[in-house]
Amino acid sequence: MRQRQSKHTTFKNHFFHSSRWLVLLLTCSVCLGCFDSREEARLAVEAGKQELPNNPQKALIHFNRAILHDSRYAEAFAARAAVFQQLQQPEFALSDWREAVRQKPDSAEYRYGLAWQYSYLDQPREAEQALQVETLPDELSAEWLGLQGRIQRQLGSLKDAVTLLNASLQYNKERAETWLELGRCQLLQRDSPAARDFFTEAIRWANTKEEPLLFAAHLALAQVLMNEKKWEEAERELTLAQKFNPLDVEMLRRWAETKFARGDFDAALQYWQQVFSLRAPTAADWYGLAEVHRGKSQTEEAARAIQQAITLNPEEAKYYLFRGRLALQQQAWQQAILDFSQAIELGMNSAEVYFDRGTAWEALGETEQAQQDFAQAANP
Repeated sequence: MRQRQSKHTTFKNHFFHSSRWLVLLLTCSVCLGCFDSREEARLAVEAGKQELPNNPQKALIHFNRAILHDSRYAEAFAARAAVFQQLQQPEFALSDWREAVRQKPDSAEYRYGLAWQYSYLDQPREAEQALQVETLPDELSAEWLGLQGRIQRQLGSLKDAVTLLNASLQYNKERAETWLELGRCQLLQRDSPAARDFFTEAIRWANTKEEPLLFAAHLALAQVLMNEKKWEEAERELTLAQKFNPLDVEMLRRWAETKFARGDFDAALQYWQQVFSLRAPTAADWYGLAEVHRGKSQTEEAARAIQQAITLNPEEAKYYLFRGRLALQQQAWQQAILDFSQAIELGMNSAEVYFDRGTAWEALGETEQAQQDFAQAANP
Protein backbone atom coordinates (compact mmCIF):
# COMPACT_ATOMS: atom_id res chain seq x y z
CA MET A 1 0.00 0.00 0.00
CA ARG A 2 1.41 3.33 -1.21
CA GLN A 3 2.24 5.86 1.43
CA ARG A 4 0.62 9.28 1.11
CA GLN A 5 3.01 12.19 0.77
CA SER A 6 2.63 14.91 3.27
CA LYS A 7 1.62 18.34 2.08
CA HIS A 8 5.06 19.55 3.20
CA THR A 9 6.87 17.00 1.00
CA THR A 10 4.69 17.79 -1.97
CA PHE A 11 5.42 21.52 -1.60
CA LYS A 12 9.20 20.81 -1.38
CA ASN A 13 9.20 18.74 -4.54
CA HIS A 14 7.13 21.30 -6.40
CA PHE A 15 9.37 24.13 -5.26
CA PHE A 16 12.53 22.18 -6.21
CA HIS A 17 11.34 21.44 -9.75
CA SER A 18 10.02 24.96 -10.21
CA SER A 19 13.35 26.43 -9.07
CA ARG A 20 15.23 24.35 -11.62
CA TRP A 21 13.00 25.62 -14.36
CA LEU A 22 13.38 29.17 -13.10
CA VAL A 23 17.20 28.93 -13.09
CA LEU A 24 17.12 27.42 -16.58
CA LEU A 25 14.80 30.14 -17.79
CA LEU A 26 16.97 32.89 -16.33
CA THR A 27 20.11 31.32 -17.80
CA CYS A 28 18.57 31.15 -21.24
CA SER A 29 17.36 34.72 -20.91
CA VAL A 30 20.87 35.89 -20.11
CA CYS A 31 22.36 33.94 -23.04
CA LEU A 32 19.71 35.22 -25.40
CA GLY A 33 20.31 38.72 -24.07
CA CYS A 34 24.04 38.41 -24.79
CA PHE A 35 23.28 37.10 -28.24
CA ASP A 36 20.90 39.96 -28.90
CA SER A 37 23.46 42.50 -27.64
CA ARG A 38 26.23 41.09 -29.83
CA GLU A 39 23.93 41.00 -32.83
CA GLU A 40 22.85 44.59 -32.20
CA ALA A 41 26.50 45.60 -31.91
CA ARG A 42 27.40 43.80 -35.14
CA LEU A 43 24.56 45.49 -37.01
CA ALA A 44 25.60 48.89 -35.64
CA VAL A 45 29.19 48.34 -36.81
CA GLU A 46 27.98 47.35 -40.27
CA ALA A 47 25.80 50.47 -40.39
CA GLY A 48 28.77 52.60 -39.37
CA LYS A 49 31.00 51.15 -42.07
CA GLN A 50 28.39 52.09 -44.66
CA GLU A 51 28.89 55.75 -43.71
CA LEU A 52 32.65 55.67 -44.35
CA PRO A 53 34.64 57.45 -45.56
CA ASN A 54 32.27 60.29 -46.40
CA ASN A 55 30.36 60.64 -43.10
CA PRO A 56 32.75 59.89 -40.23
CA GLN A 57 30.58 61.68 -37.66
CA LYS A 58 27.58 59.48 -38.49
CA ALA A 59 29.81 56.42 -38.46
CA LEU A 60 31.04 57.42 -35.01
CA ILE A 61 27.47 57.49 -33.71
CA HIS A 62 26.90 53.92 -34.95
CA PHE A 63 30.16 52.65 -33.44
CA ASN A 64 29.37 54.30 -30.10
CA ARG A 65 26.01 52.54 -30.12
CA ALA A 66 27.70 49.23 -30.89
CA ILE A 67 29.96 49.62 -27.87
CA LEU A 68 26.97 50.50 -25.68
CA HIS A 69 25.29 47.26 -26.80
CA ASP A 70 28.42 45.17 -26.24
CA SER A 71 31.52 46.60 -24.60
CA ARG A 72 33.39 43.34 -25.32
CA TYR A 73 33.03 43.59 -29.10
CA ALA A 74 36.60 44.23 -30.24
CA GLU A 75 35.61 44.97 -33.82
CA ALA A 76 33.60 47.99 -32.67
CA PHE A 77 36.65 49.49 -30.96
CA ALA A 78 38.84 48.83 -34.01
CA ALA A 79 36.27 50.45 -36.29
CA ARG A 80 35.91 53.47 -34.01
CA ALA A 81 39.70 53.83 -33.83
CA ALA A 82 39.86 54.27 -37.60
CA VAL A 83 37.21 56.99 -37.44
CA PHE A 84 38.99 58.84 -34.64
CA GLN A 85 42.12 58.85 -36.80
CA GLN A 86 40.15 60.21 -39.75
CA LEU A 87 38.80 62.96 -37.47
CA GLN A 88 42.38 63.78 -36.41
CA GLN A 89 41.94 62.57 -32.86
CA PRO A 90 44.89 60.14 -32.71
CA GLU A 91 44.98 59.83 -28.91
CA PHE A 92 41.40 58.54 -28.87
CA ALA A 93 42.27 56.19 -31.73
CA LEU A 94 45.20 54.82 -29.74
CA SER A 95 42.97 54.16 -26.73
CA ASP A 96 40.52 52.17 -28.88
CA TRP A 97 43.26 50.13 -30.55
CA ARG A 98 44.61 49.26 -27.11
CA GLU A 99 41.18 48.03 -26.07
CA ALA A 100 40.77 46.00 -29.25
CA VAL A 101 44.15 44.31 -28.69
CA ARG A 102 43.35 43.76 -25.00
CA GLN A 103 40.24 41.86 -25.99
CA LYS A 104 41.90 39.96 -28.85
CA PRO A 105 45.64 39.88 -28.14
CA ASP A 106 46.30 37.25 -30.85
CA SER A 107 44.74 39.31 -33.64
CA ALA A 108 47.47 40.32 -36.10
CA GLU A 109 45.11 42.84 -37.69
CA TYR A 110 44.47 44.66 -34.43
CA ARG A 111 48.13 44.57 -33.44
CA TYR A 112 48.97 46.12 -36.79
CA GLY A 113 46.44 48.88 -36.13
CA LEU A 114 47.88 49.55 -32.68
CA ALA A 115 51.46 49.58 -33.98
CA TRP A 116 50.52 51.93 -36.81
CA GLN A 117 48.87 54.29 -34.33
CA TYR A 118 51.94 54.30 -32.09
CA SER A 119 54.09 55.01 -35.13
CA TYR A 120 51.79 57.85 -36.20
CA LEU A 121 52.23 59.39 -32.76
CA ASP A 122 56.02 59.05 -33.17
CA GLN A 123 56.37 56.34 -30.54
CA PRO A 124 58.41 53.79 -32.54
CA ARG A 125 59.54 51.72 -29.55
CA GLU A 126 55.96 51.06 -28.49
CA ALA A 127 55.04 50.38 -32.12
CA GLU A 128 57.82 47.81 -32.42
CA GLN A 129 56.60 46.04 -29.30
CA ALA A 130 52.99 46.02 -30.52
CA LEU A 131 54.02 44.09 -33.64
CA GLN A 132 55.00 41.01 -31.64
CA VAL A 133 52.79 38.16 -32.92
CA GLU A 134 53.31 34.41 -33.27
CA THR A 135 51.61 33.95 -36.64
CA LEU A 136 51.13 36.42 -39.47
CA PRO A 137 48.51 36.01 -42.21
CA ASP A 138 49.99 36.10 -45.73
CA GLU A 139 47.66 38.91 -46.74
CA LEU A 140 49.27 41.18 -44.14
CA SER A 141 52.88 40.57 -45.24
CA ALA A 142 53.24 43.72 -47.36
CA GLU A 143 51.61 45.92 -44.71
CA TRP A 144 53.61 44.33 -41.91
CA LEU A 145 56.98 44.77 -43.64
CA GLY A 146 56.04 48.28 -44.70
CA LEU A 147 55.17 49.28 -41.16
CA GLN A 148 58.36 47.71 -39.83
CA GLY A 149 60.27 49.78 -42.37
CA ARG A 150 58.52 52.94 -41.26
CA ILE A 151 59.35 52.16 -37.62
CA GLN A 152 63.03 51.61 -38.45
CA ARG A 153 63.09 54.97 -40.25
CA GLN A 154 61.71 56.61 -37.13
CA LEU A 155 64.35 54.84 -35.05
CA GLY A 156 67.07 56.18 -37.36
CA SER A 157 68.02 52.84 -38.96
CA LEU A 158 67.68 53.94 -42.57
CA LYS A 159 69.51 50.94 -44.05
CA ASP A 160 67.20 48.48 -42.27
CA ALA A 161 64.20 50.61 -43.20
CA VAL A 162 65.01 50.55 -46.91
CA THR A 163 65.59 46.76 -46.80
CA LEU A 164 62.21 46.15 -45.17
CA LEU A 165 60.38 48.54 -47.48
CA ASN A 166 61.86 46.92 -50.58
CA ALA A 167 60.78 43.53 -49.18
CA SER A 168 57.26 44.94 -48.76
CA LEU A 169 57.20 45.90 -52.44
CA GLN A 170 58.04 42.30 -53.36
CA TYR A 171 54.63 41.34 -51.94
CA ASN A 172 52.75 44.33 -53.30
CA LYS A 173 54.40 46.85 -55.62
CA GLU A 174 51.19 48.90 -55.75
CA ARG A 175 51.17 49.75 -52.03
CA ALA A 176 51.34 53.55 -52.02
CA GLU A 177 52.33 53.85 -48.36
CA THR A 178 55.50 51.83 -48.99
CA TRP A 179 56.55 54.17 -51.82
CA LEU A 180 55.87 57.12 -49.53
CA GLU A 181 58.12 55.71 -46.81
CA LEU A 182 60.90 54.97 -49.31
CA GLY A 183 60.70 58.58 -50.42
CA ARG A 184 61.02 59.78 -46.84
CA CYS A 185 64.13 57.62 -46.40
CA GLN A 186 65.70 59.11 -49.53
CA LEU A 187 64.82 62.61 -48.36
CA LEU A 188 66.67 61.97 -45.09
CA GLN A 189 69.64 60.76 -47.16
CA ARG A 190 69.47 64.00 -49.18
CA ASP A 191 68.80 62.14 -52.42
CA SER A 192 66.22 64.53 -53.87
CA PRO A 193 65.83 62.89 -57.32
CA ALA A 194 65.12 59.46 -55.78
CA ALA A 195 62.77 60.98 -53.19
CA ARG A 196 60.88 62.79 -55.93
CA ASP A 197 60.48 59.58 -57.92
CA PHE A 198 59.23 57.62 -54.91
CA PHE A 199 56.72 60.28 -53.87
CA THR A 200 55.44 60.39 -57.45
CA GLU A 201 54.96 56.60 -57.34
CA ALA A 202 53.06 56.94 -54.06
CA ILE A 203 50.67 59.41 -55.69
CA ARG A 204 50.32 57.13 -58.72
CA TRP A 205 49.28 54.08 -56.71
CA ALA A 206 47.22 55.79 -54.02
CA ASN A 207 43.51 55.05 -54.06
CA THR A 208 41.41 58.17 -54.52
CA LYS A 209 39.75 57.35 -51.18
CA GLU A 210 43.10 57.34 -49.38
CA GLU A 211 43.01 61.07 -48.77
CA PRO A 212 45.45 61.17 -45.82
CA LEU A 213 48.02 59.25 -47.87
CA LEU A 214 47.55 61.46 -50.93
CA PHE A 215 47.86 64.52 -48.73
CA ALA A 216 51.11 63.25 -47.20
CA ALA A 217 52.58 62.35 -50.61
CA HIS A 218 51.79 65.72 -52.19
CA LEU A 219 53.12 67.52 -49.11
CA ALA A 220 56.33 65.47 -49.16
CA LEU A 221 56.82 66.09 -52.87
CA ALA A 222 56.31 69.80 -52.27
CA GLN A 223 59.11 69.70 -49.67
CA VAL A 224 61.49 68.09 -52.18
CA LEU A 225 60.69 70.79 -54.73
CA MET A 226 61.19 73.49 -52.08
CA ASN A 227 64.61 72.02 -51.28
CA GLU A 228 65.42 72.28 -54.98
CA LYS A 229 64.09 75.87 -55.00
CA LYS A 230 61.47 74.99 -57.58
CA TRP A 231 58.93 77.27 -55.99
CA GLU A 232 56.27 77.26 -58.69
CA GLU A 233 56.17 73.46 -58.85
CA ALA A 234 56.14 73.30 -55.05
CA GLU A 235 53.09 75.58 -54.97
CA ARG A 236 51.28 73.24 -57.39
CA GLU A 237 51.86 70.31 -55.05
CA LEU A 238 50.78 72.36 -52.04
CA THR A 239 47.57 73.30 -53.87
CA LEU A 240 46.86 69.60 -54.46
CA ALA A 241 47.60 68.77 -50.81
CA GLN A 242 45.38 71.59 -49.64
CA LYS A 243 42.33 69.96 -51.22
CA PHE A 244 42.61 67.07 -48.77
CA ASN A 245 43.42 68.95 -45.57
CA PRO A 246 43.14 72.75 -45.85
CA LEU A 247 43.96 73.44 -42.19
CA ASP A 248 47.02 71.24 -41.73
CA VAL A 249 49.65 73.26 -39.88
CA GLU A 250 52.68 71.78 -41.65
CA MET A 251 51.14 72.51 -45.04
CA LEU A 252 50.41 76.11 -44.02
CA ARG A 253 54.02 76.46 -42.83
CA ARG A 254 55.25 75.34 -46.25
CA TRP A 255 52.94 77.84 -47.92
CA ALA A 256 54.41 80.57 -45.73
CA GLU A 257 57.98 79.51 -46.52
CA THR A 258 57.28 79.29 -50.25
CA LYS A 259 55.59 82.69 -50.40
CA PHE A 260 58.49 84.19 -48.43
CA ALA A 261 61.03 82.69 -50.84
CA ARG A 262 59.12 84.20 -53.77
CA GLY A 263 59.07 87.62 -52.11
CA ASP A 264 55.33 87.70 -51.42
CA PHE A 265 55.68 88.83 -47.80
CA ASP A 266 52.03 89.78 -47.33
CA ALA A 267 50.84 86.31 -48.32
CA ALA A 268 53.56 84.71 -46.18
CA LEU A 269 52.43 86.76 -43.19
CA GLN A 270 48.83 85.61 -43.67
CA TYR A 271 49.90 81.97 -43.68
CA TRP A 272 51.99 82.41 -40.54
CA GLN A 273 49.02 84.04 -38.83
CA GLN A 274 46.93 80.96 -39.67
CA VAL A 275 49.62 78.71 -38.19
CA PHE A 276 49.67 80.75 -34.99
CA SER A 277 45.89 80.59 -34.73
CA LEU A 278 45.87 76.79 -34.98
CA ARG A 279 48.56 75.88 -32.44
CA ALA A 280 51.01 77.25 -29.90
CA PRO A 281 53.90 78.52 -32.07
CA THR A 282 57.24 76.77 -31.96
CA ALA A 283 60.65 78.43 -32.07
CA ALA A 284 60.84 77.66 -35.80
CA ASP A 285 57.43 79.32 -36.30
CA TRP A 286 58.62 82.50 -34.57
CA TYR A 287 61.78 82.48 -36.68
CA GLY A 288 59.75 82.19 -39.88
CA LEU A 289 57.55 85.07 -38.78
CA ALA A 290 60.64 87.13 -37.91
CA GLU A 291 62.00 86.60 -41.43
CA VAL A 292 58.74 87.87 -42.94
CA HIS A 293 58.71 90.97 -40.72
CA ARG A 294 62.30 91.73 -41.69
CA GLY A 295 61.31 91.29 -45.35
CA LYS A 296 58.57 93.87 -44.79
CA SER A 297 61.11 96.19 -43.09
CA GLN A 298 59.21 95.83 -39.80
CA THR A 299 62.29 95.79 -37.60
CA GLU A 300 60.60 96.03 -34.22
CA GLU A 301 58.16 93.21 -35.01
CA ALA A 302 61.06 91.11 -36.31
CA ALA A 303 63.03 91.74 -33.10
CA ARG A 304 60.09 90.66 -30.92
CA ALA A 305 59.55 87.51 -32.97
CA ILE A 306 63.21 86.43 -32.94
CA GLN A 307 63.35 87.02 -29.19
CA GLN A 308 60.44 84.57 -28.79
CA ALA A 309 62.33 82.04 -30.92
CA ILE A 310 65.45 82.37 -28.76
CA THR A 311 63.40 82.05 -25.58
CA LEU A 312 61.91 78.76 -26.80
CA ASN A 313 65.18 77.41 -28.21
CA PRO A 314 68.30 79.19 -26.93
CA GLU A 315 70.61 76.57 -28.50
CA GLU A 316 69.88 77.44 -32.16
CA ALA A 317 72.80 79.36 -33.66
CA LYS A 318 70.95 80.85 -36.63
CA TYR A 319 68.58 82.72 -34.32
CA TYR A 320 71.53 84.69 -32.90
CA LEU A 321 72.83 85.38 -36.41
CA PHE A 322 69.43 86.79 -37.30
CA ARG A 323 69.24 88.97 -34.19
CA GLY A 324 72.82 90.12 -34.71
CA ARG A 325 71.97 91.31 -38.20
CA LEU A 326 68.99 93.23 -36.88
CA ALA A 327 71.41 94.88 -34.41
CA LEU A 328 73.73 95.77 -37.32
CA GLN A 329 70.83 97.50 -39.09
CA GLN A 330 70.17 99.52 -35.95
CA GLN A 331 73.91 100.22 -35.47
CA ALA A 332 73.83 98.47 -32.10
CA TRP A 333 77.40 97.24 -32.60
CA GLN A 334 78.02 95.73 -29.18
CA GLN A 335 74.77 93.75 -29.26
CA ALA A 336 75.61 92.54 -32.75
CA ILE A 337 79.04 91.32 -31.61
CA LEU A 338 77.50 89.50 -28.65
CA ASP A 339 74.96 87.73 -30.90
CA PHE A 340 77.49 86.77 -33.58
CA SER A 341 79.86 85.46 -30.90
CA GLN A 342 77.03 83.37 -29.43
CA ALA A 343 76.26 81.92 -32.86
CA ILE A 344 79.93 80.97 -33.29
CA GLU A 345 80.03 79.44 -29.81
CA LEU A 346 77.00 77.29 -30.70
CA GLY A 347 78.85 75.83 -33.67
CA MET A 348 78.21 78.19 -36.58
CA ASN A 349 81.42 78.39 -38.60
CA SER A 350 80.26 80.06 -41.80
CA ALA A 351 81.98 82.92 -43.59
CA GLU A 352 78.92 85.14 -43.15
CA VAL A 353 78.92 85.14 -39.35
CA TYR A 354 82.63 86.08 -39.20
CA PHE A 355 82.20 88.74 -41.87
CA ASP A 356 79.22 90.25 -40.03
CA ARG A 357 81.08 90.29 -36.73
CA GLY A 358 84.09 91.84 -38.46
CA THR A 359 81.80 94.56 -39.78
CA ALA A 360 80.62 95.31 -36.24
CA TRP A 361 84.22 95.40 -34.91
CA GLU A 362 85.21 97.74 -37.72
CA ALA A 363 82.31 100.08 -36.93
CA LEU A 364 83.61 100.27 -33.35
CA GLY A 365 87.11 101.09 -34.59
CA GLU A 366 88.52 97.73 -33.46
CA THR A 367 90.60 97.26 -36.63
CA GLU A 368 92.73 94.33 -35.47
CA GLN A 369 89.79 92.21 -34.36
CA ALA A 370 87.91 93.17 -37.51
CA GLN A 371 90.81 91.99 -39.70
CA GLN A 372 90.96 88.70 -37.83
CA ASP A 373 87.30 88.05 -38.49
CA PHE A 374 87.57 89.06 -42.15
CA ALA A 375 90.50 86.66 -42.54
CA GLN A 376 88.43 83.91 -40.91
CA ALA A 377 85.58 84.71 -43.29
CA ALA A 378 87.94 84.31 -46.24
CA ASN A 379 89.03 80.88 -44.95
CA PRO A 380 86.12 79.45 -42.94
